[in-house]
Amino acid sequence: MRLSRANIVSLEILEGKSERIVFDDALPGFGIRLRAGGKRTWIVQYRVGAKHRRITVGNVAALEADDARKRAREILAKVQLGGDPQQEKAEARARAAITLASVATQYLVHANKRQRANSYAETERYLLRYLAPIADFPIHGLTRRDVAVWLNDIAAQRGPHAANRGRTCLSAMYTWAMRQGHVDSNPVIATGKAVEEISRTRVLTQLEICEVWNAARGNTDYGRIIRLLLLTGQRRNEVGGMRWSEIDRASKTWRLPAERTKNGLPHDVPLSSAALEVIDAVPARDGRDFLFGDRKALFRGGQNPRNGSTSG
Repeated sequence: MRLSRANIVSLEILEGKSERIVFDDALPGFGIRLRAGGKRTWIVQYRVGAKHRRITVGNVAALEADDARKRAREILAKVQLGGDPQQEKAEARARAAITLASVATQYLVHANKRQRANSYAETERYLLRYLAPIADFPIHGLTRRDVAVWLNDIAAQRGPHAANRGRTCLSAMYTWAMRQGHVDSNPVIATGKAVEEISRTRVLTQLEICEVWNAARGNTDYGRIIRLLLLTGQRRNEVGGMRWSEIDRASKTWRLPAERTKNGLPHDVPLSSAALEVIDAVPARDGRDFLFGDRKALFRGGQNPRNGSTSG
């Protein structure tokens, strides 16, 4: 019979059976599945090679017979063209289960091995805390519009520069995900920056350098660090974390290892006589490789090197 709303009402499950499938005479492969609990669903059955496939079209209570038949025709047409709708449906479910949060967790393991501590801390903050509102989105389903809304929210709550950092972190994650085969494209591309950042061009005059030098007392860790910043041109954290083992006095060179540089490459810094004079004035402490601070960790700029309190 041709299945319709009128004639399926009379269909019943045979005694002793838990389910029954009745196929439509007008469209081979299209049918209705009855279960003992009362549930009724439209189905399509087809064959791929030697294997039989069965896919659910919809619930009988929610989908009219003609609409279900139309969907069944579309499914069977795909089969005729060599497709496998059931396999495609399973793959779609699997893809939907790969969320931004799950990929971010994997990416952070990768980033932790490659990024410096400060950079990784920023990446972790953006991809765990700031990404929370869209963390459950399937990574394949995130659109450029979704990214733009997320960035606009960050800009409104935390400022445009924070939005720019978030954009960079998310784009880096998607680039990694593409290499891993998780996605085929990066929706962050072509989204706009919250603000165009301009590199600073202001430099200290010779007079200002003299004033800074004189203000930086040579008998404190703060003063010595500032003077070494002026004499070496290196980054604050690099100077603050200077170690005795990095100083090569024979060649008058400060040998920065790869794990302490921004680009991840070892870097040799020539030390002038003035720089060596500042270093020689630092009192060495038994069993401690760091020049500055009293603790085992490196000296941090917001912390008093002597008592651990924060400076104003």
